This record gives sequence, C-alpha cells and structure tokens, in this order.
Amino acid sequence: MLNRIKQGINYFFPKIEDKDIELAKATLNNKEYEIFNNMSKYDKFHSINVLKEVMQNEVLKNNLTYRKLALLHDCGKNDIGFIERAKYVIYGSSDKLGKHHGDAFELLKDIDMDLAKLAKEHHNKSTDNMKLREFQKIDSNN
Repeated sequence: MLNRIKQGINYFFPKIEDKDIELAKATLNNKEYEIFNNMSKYDKFHSINVLKEVMQNEVLKNNLTYRKLALLHDCGKNDIGFIERAKYVIYGSSDKLGKHHGDAFELLKDIDMDLAKLAKEHHNKSTDNMKLREFQKIDSNN
C-alpha cells in the first residue's frame, strides 16, 4: 500500500535529472529514444527507476535488451491519466491500461522485434521466461 501512495505522489511530482536522460540516451538508439521521449513525464520517471534496478540485478544487468525494455515497456500508455491509473489500482482493470502492452508492441515491432515481444509480454505472469519474471519483480517494485 505504501508503494502505491509513493507512486501517486511521484505521478504528480516526478523528478528526472539530466543524468537520467543521458543514461536513457546512452541505452537507446535514436528511434527508441524518440519513443521514450514521447512518453509522459511520470512514465519516463518510472522507466528510469526500473532501468536503475535492472542495472543492479545479477540476472539482467548485462542484457541490453532488458535495459531497453526497462525504458520502453510502458511506451504504449500514451496519454493515460491519473484517474484511469487509479481505477486500475482500485478495481484491477482498465480498458486503456489493459491494452498498453499491445500498443507498446506496435510501437516497437519495426525497430526491434525481440524487444517488442518482451514489451507485449511484460505483464504475463505465466511466462516461462526466467529473465522476464525477474524483470516483472523489478517493474512491480517501482
């Protein structure tokens, strides 16, 4: 519950430092960075925090695809606002949020199909992919 309150505060007051943007630029190619740059400030903030934790994770830290996934997994959220996000937290469903992983796939598929597939599956709790399960833990904590 405390984590959700923190997320709510961060939604309204995300703090992204120049060094965080430089880290994103160093991780992504130009097309990927363009997608990242078009994300909401909160989604960028969240994604940078996921990346920082991925970079510390023994299973994922040396995997460039998972570093990119950290930054782009929520790129399909587009303009989903606070009310829709709160509805998802409270009721466990949202039409808009429920399809963001498919929208992320569409944005990424012509750039990097492996990355696009991971973005599409990043909420699939029944995956056999050990690395993706590790990523899901990090995403949930942020």
